[in-house]
Amino acid sequence: MSKDLSRTLQRTLTHLRPASRKGGQFGAPVPSHFGPQPAFVHVKDRIPYWNIAPMDKVVLVKGPKSIKRVQGTVHRVEREANRVWLRENEFAVSFDCISFMKTHLMINLCIAQIKKRQQAQYPGEALTASYSGGDAQATYYQPRAYHVSNLRLQVTDGGKTYTATRLRRSKVTWDRRNGRFHWHRYGLVPELVGTEIEGAQGGTHTGWVKIPWPKIEVEKTAKGENDVGAEESLKSTWVPTVDTLTQGIDELKLSDKEFGLGKQSRAHKTKRYNERKALGKGTEQELQVSSLGQAITLDK
Repeated sequence: MSKDLSRTLQRTLTHLRPASRKGGQFGAPVPSHFGPQPAFVHVKDRIPYWNIAPMDKVVLVKGPKSIKRVQGTVHRVEREANRVWLRENEFAVSFDCISFMKTHLMINLCIAQIKKRQQAQYPGEALTASYSGGDAQATYYQPRAYHVSNLRLQVTDGGKTYTATRLRRSKVTWDRRNGRFHWHRYGLVPELVGTEIEGAQGGTHTGWVKIPWPKIEVEKTAKGENDVGAEESLKSTWVPTVDTLTQGIDELKLSDKEFGLGKQSRAHKTKRYNERKALGKGTEQELQVSSLGQAITLDK
């Protein structure tokens, strides 16, 4: 199964590839239950190198008053559409089934949404609109995407948290060890411009603060009762010995070349013909094999 690149640090520039032609002979229509598709963003308008990554702390500066200036965590990024998904439910769209049914009389739609969140005990069971029979689970949240221009990155400096108004990066290099692009990112904090730098006499702060990259959560597997570790599985538990063999190994006493399987000269073929002719008459000949360096006696 391929890894979801929207939840990891940027490694490639695949989001800058031109989109394939929509439709066509083998193009299947998008199902209606998938929801509306985002507006297409041209390749030239996409961000090549993202300074916002998953697990970053951001603040929404444009949106409803209830969530404006509220800090959230980046869940995933959609680089093809310049959109960011936040993890907290405050930034999602809440859907109240009870009030929606009373107002719009869309009972079938609401029940269908609840069925996806509740497992049937047996085939053909009529599911209710909640887990416990009441309205405890009648409200659920649908994630919502925000444009990257509506977010501001949070910067920590000297134990305090600030909001960066601008972002910039260093020179982009390729990290061969980790197999991804690498660069440093910096955020401009207006509150730090002109302040004195600790440890520097007469030095003032420019306002640009280096922002470290977040640590991506890695799935760890726990060792079960029947699992065996790598050290235990690599141990040699059976070593075969030659003593268990009842008879010796059949080996060739002469090389393949001596049996005429290899490429031979005319003189060698004549020599072998005379040897076979002598053996055919029933006489005992002592053959000197130059390749083995030993005398072999052949009897018929």
